[in-house]
Amino acid sequence: MLAGYNHRRLENNDPYHDKERKYVKVFNDMIENKTFNIDYLTGTAPNSGPNHFLTREESKLVATVIQWLGTPVGQSFIKKVESDE
Repeated sequence: MLAGYNHRRLENNDPYHDKERKYVKVFNDMIENKTFNIDYLTGTAPNSGPNHFLTREESKLVATVIQWLGTPVGQSFIKKVESDE
């Protein structure tokens, strides 16, 4: 599982973190099931940018952003973006 810097928040059953767990689970499921090509985020897909792999720290940063989207602040960000469409 690709997990972010605050992966400890995913380990407990606190309902406050339910959306974070859901975002991380869906993200990892999509990578595993090949319905989301992480290579486009990493720039390793053909014609998508530099041809190099993410470092371990960069991978954690990507996972942290995905997890953050499930937090109340991240959800507020998503709602703001969607309301401006």
